[in-house]
Amino acid sequence: MIKAIFSILLFLISCPSWSCTLEIPENILVVENGQQVAPEISFKQSECTALDLNSLWEKIKLSKGTILAKSLESSQYKIQSKSEKINIIRLSDELRKYLSQDSRKKLDTSLKSGLYSLLDNNSLKVECFNCQSENDTYQYNVNFIDHFRELHKISAQLKKVYVFQVYRATHDIPVFTENLSSSDFELVEIETQKPQTYFTDIELISFYKSNRTIKRGESILPSFLSSKRVINSGQIVKISIDSRNFNLTTTAKALEAGKINDNIKLQNLKTNKIFSAQVIGFGEAKVRL
Repeated sequence: MIKAIFSILLFLISCPSWSCTLEIPENILVVENGQQVAPEISFKQSECTALDLNSLWEKIKLSKGTILAKSLESSQYKIQSKSEKINIIRLSDELRKYLSQDSRKKLDTSLKSGLYSLLDNNSLKVECFNCQSENDTYQYNVNFIDHFRELHKISAQLKKVYVFQVYRATHDIPVFTENLSSSDFELVEIETQKPQTYFTDIELISFYKSNRTIKRGESILPSFLSSKRVINSGQIVKISIDSRNFNLTTTAKALEAGKINDNIKLQNLKTNKIFSAQVIGFGEAKVRL
């Protein structure tokens, strides 16, 4: 008797106790337009909290194509579906089909980010006004019918996104910091709709100083830095002489101060001949023949 009661209790404990029930349609339209708000979930639901809906959103927005309805199951909510398979259609993918070039685009629509039902695979209609030529922004009209047979008419845009590999500060860097190193920065990929020129010569960072306070997380622009003097006038400088046939190393006296990549005048210590060389490092310059 006790064993039977224990088995029943164990069964009850192991069974999920759903309070939220979601009726998932066979066709789902996923809309992501960058809004930092709770996603819209236009499905039939019962006793679902914002956490339940956000959990479903996180699962579906990472999916595309045909998936099994069971793959959406969770201990947080119960899934009901008339079909074993669910079709995931991403609005941004449908809009990109009208473009010939394969570059990154950011979606912006009059429709809130979220999950919307589609009556069937043919209920989504897209019209592009300027996809025949290269543009920074592409304009669309989008119509779709949901599984309640309600017609939705929305406007949409795809905006060109520029992708850059940039270095950003790992900590706050005070103005006029002289001793900069690569450990002060990390390489990250960013997306922006306004192309800029970023500082990327991280191997040369020790030849620069900060001319403003650089906040942690800021991407480094050339205007944040200024070259510092690496050769002083009167200094004895190591000279590399490169040509197709030979490479020589000698020394010379700097007749003027220089920063990295500057061309400065130097004097041969034996012949007193004056020549020019490019500054390549601390106390170093190079002559290319």
